[in-house]
Amino acid sequence: MLKASRGYVQGYNAQAAVDENQIVIAAEITVDSPDFGHLQPMLDATQSELQAAGVSQTPGVLLADAGYWHKEQMENVINHGIQVVDPRPTPASARHPSRMGRRRLRAHAPSALH
Repeated sequence: MLKASRGYVQGYNAQAAVDENQIVIAAEITVDSPDFGHLQPMLDATQSELQAAGVSQTPGVLLADAGYWHKEQMENVINHGIQVVDPRPTPASARHPSRMGRRRLRAHAPSALH
C-alpha cells in the first residue's frame, strides 16, 4: 500500500536512471510515496550497473526534479565530482498541483538535459 494525500492506495513509486539517449541504466520500484531520499540509492545503483557492464565512465551530471531534494545526499553527490542540476525545492506557494513536475524542472535545468 502506498500512502497518498487522501489515505492509502495500491500503488508503487518507480525511479529510473537514464543516459543522455534515454537508455535506462538502473530502475527501482518501491512502495515509498515520496521521491525524497531516493537520489543517492539510484546513483549508487546506476554506478553498480555501469561497473557490471564494464563501463568505466561514471555519471558527470545528475538531473532530478525538486522532489528528490535531500541536502545530505546532494552534498555527497557533489563531493564525488558529479554536477547536480539545481533541483532546489520550490516555495510552498508554488506547490500547487498544476505547477508540479516538469514545469519546476524546466525552471532550473538547461533544455538540452530534459
